[in-house]
Amino acid sequence: MQESVIVCMPVYDKVHPLAWEADLAVMAELARAFPRGYLGVQATARLTQPHAENTMIAQAQAARTIDGTPFDWMLWVEDDTLPPPDIFARLREHASAERPVVHAISFDRLPPYDPSIWEYVVEDDKPVGLRPIRQWAPDTLYQIAMSGTCGTLFHMSVWDRLARPLFRMMPSQEGHGGVSSCVGLGLRFQEAGIPMFAYTGCVVPHISDPVVVDAAVSHDYQATHDLGAGIGYFERLPSDG
Repeated sequence: MQESVIVCMPVYDKVHPLAWEADLAVMAELARAFPRGYLGVQATARLTQPHAENTMIAQAQAARTIDGTPFDWMLWVEDDTLPPPDIFARLREHASAERPVVHAISFDRLPPYDPSIWEYVVEDDKPVGLRPIRQWAPDTLYQIAMSGTCGTLFHMSVWDRLARPLFRMMPSQEGHGGVSSCVGLGLRFQEAGIPMFAYTGCVVPHISDPVVVDAAVSHDYQATHDLGAGIGYFERLPSDG
């Protein structure tokens, strides 16, 4: 049976030329891989996030292939990143019914330019926070606690298993700003018992100012700055109450 994929992209009002070129290359690769009617595209202005993100997922769930069936996969890319043209193929190689969520490796746009993949910080056998995973082996699949969504492949079936809202801005209990809506989504996967994975053989640089944050920028910054006692910082998870 022919597989299908719908590409979802939250977009700013202005897209960086490098990101535009990268996204065109992704779509060209997919257009060669999928027959007409089995490739969809959904874009929504992201300045109203997380509403825009939740709306886009609802629209993607309602979309249909040329056969009138739901799409099998959702490829989520963002308009300030540089995904490789074959991002779908790289992530799809490691995705399955047992691994319905596979992330590429990306990076925070601001110093210390951490990888946007996290492990749990555990206290009294309970996860209380998140810590960035700063060291990883190449071409390796990791099970992770959370991730950003700069480049992610979701099996469409996962959305029916999650509580609403999906993406949500979650205020920090520490009083130092909000927690990314990606973490709100990740908590929904945690609640539903759906594992998330990250594949280090697919790296998605993040456009920042004045640099494009890739693995080299991230590693160089961490090598030349004091980031603490070797274990790194962690963000305390807010309660859902």
